[in-house]
Amino acid sequence: MISLAKSQRRPHLQQLLLPFLTLLFSLTNPAYVLATASCSLTYNLQADLTQDIPEPATNADFMEFAWNHFLALNAPSVGGQISVTGDNVPLWTQWSSTADMLNQTNPGPSGSRYYPAACKSIADYQNYRVLQQVGKADDSFLEAQKGGLSDHPVIDSAGHFLRYEILLSPAMYNEVLAKKWNDPAVLADLNTNILFSCGDVSKDTGGGDPANPNMGAIVLKVAWREGNAPEIDATSFHMENLLIYTPNYRNSTKKDTCELKPMAMVGMHMGHKTVKQPNWIWATYEHTENALDCTQTIPAGNFSGASVNTNCPDDPSNAISSLNPNNCGEAGNEACAPCNTAPAMNGIGQCVNPFSDPDAKDGWCLDLPPNPVGGISQLCRQVPVAHGYCSTDVDTQCTDDSDCATGASCLQSYPAANDQNIACHAAITSAPGANDKSPWQQYQLISAHWEANSYSSCQNAAQVITAKPDSQPINQQFIREQVVLATDSSGKVTQQRPILGNTSMESYDRANCIACHTRSYLNGACSNDSSTACTTDSDCSSGGTCTQYNTDLMYFLKLEVAQPPTLQLTGSSFFFLQHQDEGDAKPISYLELRAESENVVAGAKESRDDPRCNGDANGTVKASLRFQSDDISLFNGNLNLPCQGWQLQSTAENDTYTYSDPEQLWGLCTSVVLHEGRSVKAICYTHKLGYSSGQGKVNVMLVTGRLRHCADYDNGPQPRQQRGRLNTVISSNNQRPDSCPAL
Repeated sequence: MISLAKSQRRPHLQQLLLPFLTLLFSLTNPAYVLATASCSLTYNLQADLTQDIPEPATNADFMEFAWNHFLALNAPSVGGQISVTGDNVPLWTQWSSTADMLNQTNPGPSGSRYYPAACKSIADYQNYRVLQQVGKADDSFLEAQKGGLSDHPVIDSAGHFLRYEILLSPAMYNEVLAKKWNDPAVLADLNTNILFSCGDVSKDTGGGDPANPNMGAIVLKVAWREGNAPEIDATSFHMENLLIYTPNYRNSTKKDTCELKPMAMVGMHMGHKTVKQPNWIWATYEHTENALDCTQTIPAGNFSGASVNTNCPDDPSNAISSLNPNNCGEAGNEACAPCNTAPAMNGIGQCVNPFSDPDAKDGWCLDLPPNPVGGISQLCRQVPVAHGYCSTDVDTQCTDDSDCATGASCLQSYPAANDQNIACHAAITSAPGANDKSPWQQYQLISAHWEANSYSSCQNAAQVITAKPDSQPINQQFIREQVVLATDSSGKVTQQRPILGNTSMESYDRANCIACHTRSYLNGACSNDSSTACTTDSDCSSGGTCTQYNTDLMYFLKLEVAQPPTLQLTGSSFFFLQHQDEGDAKPISYLELRAESENVVAGAKESRDDPRCNGDANGTVKASLRFQSDDISLFNGNLNLPCQGWQLQSTAENDTYTYSDPEQLWGLCTSVVLHEGRSVKAICYTHKLGYSSGQGKVNVMLVTGRLRHCADYDNGPQPRQQRGRLNTVISSNNQRPDSCPAL
């Protein structure tokens, strides 16, 4: 088995020897011959592959396609070229993030930003992007939250949490706004699958301009770590000064914070929807110094957590990784989590995530050192890229056939990816004027996922691969590239899977991009009862099926738009009184509700979740109070709370939004209070509220922008009557509801 210390202690030095390594690899190991790998630094952002798929296109064509994207998108402008002498500002830094789009009350054009109030106190804040919380609760630092992917953070060797952003190409961003897919109400009323535009090589793309609709939709997810750690050599990373925002409930101080910090890019996902690949072409890149390779091949078996590769190198003191800590457990260092295993909470309790189950152990405090929250992440690369495996023993890594038993061959886990990495690194270091100081030579393509079928028209991805959210989404045999997990004694492959893991983003998981994203369906309705919401056919009665629409594999539409954060409240009370004086034609109905909970969240100031007008016309409705009950006649609709009735009171501890309309000039509610971390209160009255006896529940939901606070109330005892004029229903000490109703 090859020595990891020998081959990876200083990988950046390999760049100096790339021309020699290229020749050496081709002479010593036919499996690594670079017969077809070529790389040009010339801007070449392709709208699609030109070859037919699967033949004559090969995996090597997709690796070249992926590297062309990496070089073009990291160039400073359309038609430009990456720097070969140092860092440069990439093209994609001018794109808007999903957080920018979804937090803006009225999203501007591509490139427009949303800045949390805490960031506006920083000088020249408009000159920087923000790594911030987005609608999918806490994706500002959690690596993923759906399907088989983890919802655990990565804590680097300096004790800092990695941060993430999701960026949309201008063409994709503009398409979302034009079709109003950023509006939950629009998604709720869909009667067809979402379809993003596909890249089309037969049309003019403006020289590969990501703003040109003919380029198709492109989405990036970028991973960052703080760049001031002693292990970081800033010259070998793409560096940016970014605003790091942390919401109050993720700080032990319970206050929002925003800091300008130097950040180092450690990983990037890229997805590109094309005509030939309407299921998107997925590629992932990471810094060569993120982690050492695990010492064995990833275990065979299913995709359960038990099959994660936990074989970290025995001697971490040789690690040059920015994620794998040195000398775990020694004096002066924090504790380390087990290899490729998420840090454990250890019952810290200082921070509470209001968007999750109250019993969940996810109270990460981003302002505390890692030891209280379970230790630094200790990671190794689950599927090596630079190393191969022996054909008759997949647990033996190799760089050439001599590392394997007699008669066995050294094969690559990701055919052509390593070849393309070597070719492109060589192109950077040998370019005219190159001085070996370009950080772009330090990033490697892990591989790309694509489907071994070719299409001739732009289609919804889930329709192409006949996915269903409650079943096996696709036939995995058509996904390339497959990682070999097991062979027999003759070298015949007995198990393989399409695995694509990035140490900085799928840190604790075995990822299958296409199979995971096919599950991105909006909540639907039963075919035999449109009033019954569903996620699977089992939610429907009498043989009904669940009619759902796919988001074209984009989870941000499902998790950030269609399913915005919900906050289920406890400790609530409800009071309903109906009074009719002698001579009144109609009774006057009065209701009062109160819910006390530390889970109450005030929308960020001047964001989409701020109910105030903020420049919009009086009468604009950004908030509403909704009642649902089978027993109270009005309680199946919204009571609007127009923006001019709202005010904000801020203290050092929290924010309070207060709605006041004592004369009922704008609606039926006279008072609503949203006190962050404490309570929700409301008082409403009208001649139109009617009551009929029953023992059902009353669900009350306060909507402010995308935030939903909801509570369930028992209908209480049978109403009391006094001289035929008074009905009273009181409910208190209600339990936390399982979920909030759909908007």
